Amino acid sequence: MNLPERIHEANLNALDAMRQANPVWVDVRPALEVLPGMSKNTVLHAGPPIAWEDMCGPQKMGVQQALKGWSTMKRPLRQ
Repeated sequence: MNLPERIHEANLNALDAMRQANPVWVDVRPALEVLPGMSKNTVLHAGPPIAWEDMCGPQKMGVQQALKGWSTMKRPLRQ
């Protein structure tokens, strides 16, 4: 069996396992209680951790808008 066929078979096995699973909620807690280092001013996003200087303009603007109500600064936020 070649690599693409092995990958396809592995994907089918994974999909089958997910379909047979019976997930249940065991607990729901605020993120502040369960995420180490998180504060009330932590901004989460869908990507990996990124330094402020490595963010693109639109991403920085999104963070600034998220923090707008948390800050009393009259100038753009910088880290």
